[in-house]
Amino acid sequence: MHLLAYNIIRKIMAMSASVFRTSPDQLSFKAGLQALNAMRQTLPHLKSLEDRIEIFFVTLCQIDQHKVGCRPVRLEPRETKRRSKPYPLSKRDDFKGERG
Repeated sequence: MHLLAYNIIRKIMAMSASVFRTSPDQLSFKAGLQALNAMRQTLPHLKSLEDRIEIFFVTLCQIDQHKVGCRPVRLEPRETKRRSKPYPLSKRDDFKGERG
């Protein structure tokens, strides 16, 4: 279910990028999620189709206004974490986690 919601949000963000001629990877996912949540609360109170279309277009504008900064050499993970235990990782292939 979460994957479906994620894909729907990304699709609407791509629609916003297409309408306003920006790149979809420049748009903030969190801002898109917040704009869609605001639209979801407003939509049931509107009766006419024209009002609903207008609110959808305003939401696309809001999504397009929130762009992420320039991240030219961003790599994941951002920081290398050290091992929490003083013992090295097991290198054996035949170890299945069973004793005996």
